[in-house]
Order: sequence, then C-alpha cells, then structure tokens
Amino acid sequence: MLGGRFQLAGDGEPVPATHVFTIRVEGKLEMRYLDFRDMGRIYWVEDPAKDVPGLAELGPEADTVTEMGIEAFRKRLRRFRDELKDLLRNQEFLAGIGNAYSDEILFEARLLPLR
Repeated sequence: MLGGRFQLAGDGEPVPATHVFTIRVEGKLEMRYLDFRDMGRIYWVEDPAKDVPGLAELGPEADTVTEMGIEAFRKRLRRFRDELKDLLRNQEFLAGIGNAYSDEILFEARLLPLR
C-alpha cells in the first residue's frame, strides 16, 4: 500500500507512530489517519475536482466498468496504445489499479502483460 489508511479506535487506545491526525467521531470513538510511508494525502476542500491536483484527470473507478457497459469500455480502450500491464496501471484509463492488482488481473485473465 503506497498511501495511508483509516482506523477506528476507542478513546485511550495507544496511538501508533504512523498517526497523522484524528477526528473524534462519536464521543469516545476516534477515526485516525495512519500513513506508513508518508505518501498519502488528505484534502479538505469545497471543490475536489478543482482543488485536488490530478483528480480531474483520473479515469473511472475499475468497479464501474460493468455499469459503463462493454461498448463504452471498448471505445475508451481504443484511445490508449499501451501494453496491457501499463494500461491497467494508467490512472487516466482506470483509477485505482496499481502494480499488484494489475498482476492479479492479468493472471486471472491468463493474459500476457506485454501484449
């Protein structure tokens, strides 16, 4: 994982060294943001598409492909000329697929990454 993660914790539970900030949710319940590699980013903005760098350029989430429909997906696919693995990792094509997931997808589909 290259970014951080959220953790729900009770008040008084030890705070990990990777702790960045805490939001108290309900009384003694805390939502903590932990960042192991100091690579995650949190933005508190009114207009994410305008104020978060790179967000407007992201493609659709990978789990929306079925909703998109196969024809729309094929049309989108024609715009890119990358090798399969690079295409899957391209965040403008599909958002949220990194190196590990691209390997798993190609293995399950029995496709070579360099095609």
